Amino acid sequence: MKGGWGVPLVALAIFLLLVWALTPVVYAMLISLAGFDLPTKLGLPNDLTFANYLDALTDREVYRAMANSLIIAVLATAISTFSSIPASYVFSRSQSRVASALLLLFLFFRLFPWIALAFPIFLVMARFRLLDTYLGVSIGHTVWIIPTAIWYMKGFFDLVPKELEESAVLDGATPFVLLTKVVLPLAIPGMVAVSLLAFFSSYTEYLYSLILTRVHTVTLPVLMAGYLSEFKVEWRKISAISMLSTIPMLAFYSYLLSYMRRGLLYGVMKG
Repeated sequence: MKGGWGVPLVALAIFLLLVWALTPVVYAMLISLAGFDLPTKLGLPNDLTFANYLDALTDREVYRAMANSLIIAVLATAISTFSSIPASYVFSRSQSRVASALLLLFLFFRLFPWIALAFPIFLVMARFRLLDTYLGVSIGHTVWIIPTAIWYMKGFFDLVPKELEESAVLDGATPFVLLTKVVLPLAIPGMVAVSLLAFFSSYTEYLYSLILTRVHTVTLPVLMAGYLSEFKVEWRKISAISMLSTIPMLAFYSYLLSYMRRGLLYGVMKG
């Protein structure tokens, strides 16, 4: 009886989770297609139109904000990924108490309230004249991405057999060659997971983007928040922009998945 009910219950749980996760997305898509009325329940609005998408596609500020979000997200992804790889590798291989304490400190830093760090980060960026710059905003995003990335990558490095590294050391491999040629090819899924985490987190981040941008580097979430005012809320345009903003994320996700499959296939063939 237990085995007979296990699979249907798991399938039902997955279905309910999908419904819970996709309902806001479906409702936002319905709002983006609404004409004069907004749907008050899940169902097609009375007037279907693509005018909201045309309005978003003909707005230069939308293109500029989307380009800013992409540039900042790519920079934040590169900084977070290449910074977390050596740090997480050291934490994975080190057995000292200092390394364990530092690793816990990274976790504590990640659990710290974001809003409490906003003002110090603003002062630092202002001191180095990085406000309203791509580098400044991307660094602000990586402040809370890197701790999580380090914990993620450490878990993947822990799965790499140490015997392979010992064999490479006996063959004369340097620490740099050991990391880049032996360990990283086996930790490609971890790199993909960290890259996706960094890109999605930076692309959709609002708080630090609002604080660190002014005119030239306004991101898409900050732009959409500008359509909310005391007297008017442009729900249709906000929903249309949010639907269009998923295209770069889906493209980045598809590219990284294909890269991961190629890397895993190369590793199997090489092995």
